[in-house]
Amino acid sequence: MARFGRDSDQRVIIDLEVEASLPLVCQASLEVYEEAVKRRSLLAVTAQDSEQDSLPGNYEAVRTEHGRLAIAAMVEDELLLGLPTFPRRPGLRQVVYTSDGGAPDADEKEAAPGNNPFAALQDLLKRD
Repeated sequence: MARFGRDSDQRVIIDLEVEASLPLVCQASLEVYEEAVKRRSLLAVTAQDSEQDSLPGNYEAVRTEHGRLAIAAMVEDELLLGLPTFPRRPGLRQVVYTSDGGAPDADEKEAAPGNNPFAALQDLLKRD
């Protein structure tokens, strides 16, 4: 939702609120999950880069291009800013990583004893 108005200094202000459920790949289990994104920003419309420096700290600047606003691009930017840096499926416990080519088991709580991917390297070093 976008609400347009003017502040006390007669700047054009956009109160932009975005909400979406986006499919992401969990960086721990490599499973696709839905990430709920909800953001609200107060944007001040500027025509030139020099105007950005004079904006109060509670505004984020959004520039017009040829006197027009790209609303879809503003929404896209807000959604991107709401994404986690490292997506991780909610409720995911510990992930067990293996080197045997099998898929990791995301719900297993602890690794099986002796399942050390560096054990083979250690045996090679002992031989030399």
